Amino acid sequence: MRVTFIFLVGASALLLVAPTAGAAPLTNPLTDSQASCDELQLERLALRVTLVQSSSDFAHPSLLLWRSGPGGGSYAGLAVTDGINGGAGFLVRSETQLALDLVTAATGDPLNPARSLLPRATLVRRDQDSNLVTTDPFLTVTMALEPVAVGLPPMVPIAINNLAAGTAAAAASASAAGRGITVDDLTSSCENLLTPFDQRIFTILSRTVRVSQCAFSSCNPDGSAYTITLFRGADPQTYRANAYLYSDLCDNNGCSYILSEKVAYEFKMNWDSTGSLTTGEVTVLPTCAGSPIACSYGGGYPLFVLPPLWAGHAHQGQHLFDLGARVGNDNPQSPLRPQATINWQALLAKSAWN
Repeated sequence: MRVTFIFLVGASALLLVAPTAGAAPLTNPLTDSQASCDELQLERLALRVTLVQSSSDFAHPSLLLWRSGPGGGSYAGLAVTDGINGGAGFLVRSETQLALDLVTAATGDPLNPARSLLPRATLVRRDQDSNLVTTDPFLTVTMALEPVAVGLPPMVPIAINNLAAGTAAAAASASAAGRGITVDDLTSSCENLLTPFDQRIFTILSRTVRVSQCAFSSCNPDGSAYTITLFRGADPQTYRANAYLYSDLCDNNGCSYILSEKVAYEFKMNWDSTGSLTTGEVTVLPTCAGSPIACSYGGGYPLFVLPPLWAGHAHQGQHLFDLGARVGNDNPQSPLRPQATINWQALLAKSAWN
């Protein structure tokens, strides 16, 4: 459906209106148990998926994951390089992106009819939404399908990267069978209540929310990466994000990614009668209710909310950081910024999401 936005210029720069009485809701309320189910399902997925940026121990890329569609088994993701650096008053951002879809099924259809029907997963790169490269650095997303995922290299892996077709080692799609899909219940749906508007918000958050170790401090050469899950809260206008920090531990037997920290965030979103985002706020949550993994309060790094970036082609300077929002710790020694307001109209004004 095509949406029309009306801007009023004058003493009142913009008229914000509440949803029209009787209009169909853009989102549905969830119970606490439904919201927790989504959170824990994505957490189990996050523990199976790793992101690596080649040729740089100082890079700290992020992989954002969310459920796509109202049914079960389908997920979307966006892997991004850590493109934020600089000091106070001189921050800059540039990045490349790898967009993906993940589909899981409880039973596959093996080529050999005598083989057992195992659960399967297919990981596919969305080329039109990705920056395809031919040299380092490039991004690789790997999912472990074995019953118990213990790190890199997985026993039953599927992997894609953003190397362009024709480049050695390019991988645009991968599919395999593995019992880990049913062990972690990745094919079920928690509520069947997510709407297309929820998917739109998840996509906006994936393009605007970034964490960075390199802002305000020197990068730590530990090879760490982030996985950020996006999901709904129980309130119809509440969205959540959990950021998981992974550090690699390597020896003569190979490398393993170890979950070393988790930080929870809450986004309150406001929109007008047309569904256009207006304002909101982001808050660092002190606890992770219902999750078996305890939360760190702030994580020792900042989380930014910034305008969408034409990845691989454009960069952003300090004036856009001033327009955006920031929470968390600027570095491990700095005080916590627990909450910030977000002007979504300003952030999305020059994008397709306004």
